[in-house]
Amino acid sequence: MKENKIEQLIHEYLDHLSVLGYSKHTITNYEIDLRHLNNFLKNQDINELEQLDTRSLRIFLSNIIGINEEKSTVSRRMSALRGFCSWLKKRGDLTNDPSSAIKSPKKNIVLPRALSQTTIENILTKGIDSSSPTAMRDKVILETLYSCALRVSELASLTWGNIDLEERIMRVFGKGSKERLVPFGFCLKELLESYITLVPHEADDPLLKGETIRSKFLTVRTITRIVTKIAKNANVREVSPHTLRHSAATHMLENGAPLKFIQEFLGHESIAATERYLKITQDLMKESYTKAMPDLVKD
Repeated sequence: MKENKIEQLIHEYLDHLSVLGYSKHTITNYEIDLRHLNNFLKNQDINELEQLDTRSLRIFLSNIIGINEEKSTVSRRMSALRGFCSWLKKRGDLTNDPSSAIKSPKKNIVLPRALSQTTIENILTKGIDSSSPTAMRDKVILETLYSCALRVSELASLTWGNIDLEERIMRVFGKGSKERLVPFGFCLKELLESYITLVPHEADDPLLKGETIRSKFLTVRTITRIVTKIAKNANVREVSPHTLRHSAATHMLENGAPLKFIQEFLGHESIAATERYLKITQDLMKESYTKAMPDLVKD
């Protein structure tokens, strides 16, 4: 496929950095960031430098920078973008530098919390009161949130018509009503097959029925309250539906799932939002090592 003008200039800029003595590691990271920029511009039908402006760069950065991304990674992405635009201006390819008006975020960005697989198992097995009339529903909530890594809003809007039990696939509508297909395992299939016998299950019936006459679907707030309470019953504090989603993504990565698959599974627009789980996994590995080998990590 023929390169567009911007893609060609990106390659020339990276060659320029190599001549200046930049490390291979830095050049590789800049290449990744600028490739994301080129793909974004293509999707916006921006193929000429004259179309590159501050607004389009701001939109690009808001898409690529994960909400909980580390400040150092954000700074690197900004450096790649600013360096490229500054180089283009010096060459005379741009009259003005569109990146000069963009400020870097000042706050440190906190990574999402991920629970260990053992903790998740404890919540699933010890947090639900089996004698409760809502025990089956509550188990469906936790199992679906974790095994499918759903956003709580996605679970709240799920209907039986979105779920294919035979194929073990559910159709999920994420941010901006963007549709994606999410596979699930045999354990959740068996649980849903038991649950379906207890509740209305026409195609437009909600998976989780509301608790009042006026509410057809169980609300996001109610689902969050249920998850927090169940986790607290298992002596695990400050757990939300989003905690289960983060944990699921981290565990998939730990077990060898490709980052691109996890991006599609979670419904992330940008791979940058998914890359943060690389850091979470490293932190969990360090934590596990510290617990397993305390004598080797003493100060």
